[in-house]
Amino acid sequence: MIEAGNKKIDYHQLIYLFLILVFFPFPSKSIGYSVALYVCDFTLIGYISILILKKRYPFVITNTSKYFAFILILNFMGILVSWINGYGSSLRQFTEIIRTIEWVIIHNYFYNLFEKNKQRNINFNDIITRCIVIILLLLIPFIVVELFNLPLKPVLRELYEMNKSGNIFQYYNRIVGPFRNPNFLGIWISITFIYIYLSNVRVLLKVMLLLECGGIVYFSGSRTALFTCGILFIIALGFQMFNNYGMAFIKQIAVIGILIVLAGIVVSNNSNLFFSIRLKSLGSALTTLGERTAIWESLGKLISDNFIFGNGIIKSDDYILDNLYLQYIFNYGIVGLSLLVCFLIRNLYRIFIVYVQNKKNNFLLFLLMTQIAFIIVGVTVQIFDVLQIVFWYFMSVAYTDYLWHNRNTVK
Repeated sequence: MIEAGNKKIDYHQLIYLFLILVFFPFPSKSIGYSVALYVCDFTLIGYISILILKKRYPFVITNTSKYFAFILILNFMGILVSWINGYGSSLRQFTEIIRTIEWVIIHNYFYNLFEKNKQRNINFNDIITRCIVIILLLLIPFIVVELFNLPLKPVLRELYEMNKSGNIFQYYNRIVGPFRNPNFLGIWISITFIYIYLSNVRVLLKVMLLLECGGIVYFSGSRTALFTCGILFIIALGFQMFNNYGMAFIKQIAVIGILIVLAGIVVSNNSNLFFSIRLKSLGSALTTLGERTAIWESLGKLISDNFIFGNGIIKSDDYILDNLYLQYIFNYGIVGLSLLVCFLIRNLYRIFIVYVQNKKNNFLLFLLMTQIAFIIVGVTVQIFDVLQIVFWYFMSVAYTDYLWHNRNTVK
């Protein structure tokens, strides 16, 4: 239980939510990879739905709800266009509708949670911090087993999709953790890295957790995650310098210095451990974005031929572009891309305005960094297809919506 003045809050609902979010297994070998993903998504959304019903949270209609409605219309339009173009029907088409409904549920849950916590004078940041620290500590043995190829790794392979996993004894030394994909792991940890950096935890614990996050991002081999983490860190540091945080900022600089020294010592003494074929090819990969540009060029004609309303939602891995923006214009045309861009910019603008009015609030700065992260990551990852990461985004949007409607009472 977490003390908040003379009141308490049971934080267990959130720690269970994070445990399901990160560690719920993907029994792909038993039920198939695609079905396993649906099981995981439905488990998480089912748990959140139970919390909503148990707490009797009302359905909140905000301006974001209107965007959700437009996105649902876009989903149905994508299915209709696909049928008209002769691509037939498939479960994947209706998955887009299911995902949009999941976003609505996540947004509604967090909006109500923030409202209740404010009424009870509770600092939500403290609750999230405790949950994140627990998750990162639990990840340590998981990552160690995977990275060093320890005997428990076959057990993990039975529970999770780890076909892209390697270890330090192999030329291909990427890790995927419980996220089945090294990019997803790296991006999730990149966001967590920024959260820990901005959080108010003890210096030694902060240094340890930041080293863990940095190591996971590195060994995920995700160039997108490395780039995103670096950009977010620089932007966050810039905001702190601009706002002149005084002693708090000096402490952050001290933490950075300690991290650099410790990382330098570890890397210099374990050069073989930190070899990564992924990073060795970083230079050439930047020009082709991991060979994604070839895929985009090959589908350029289809995009231009159906520029207004798109090609619809098509059941084929050949039409997955690994780019959020190009995928929207491919599926829904310029209409869909315009809606997506308006949604992202609108959310970024609102959190920026709220943050400017409360510059000393590091949690708001983290939410701003989360919005920026999604815009960056969307260039090389279908980021809205990954529920574990979408969770961060719509938590941020919900908190922004809540603060936007209560700007005069935000501290």
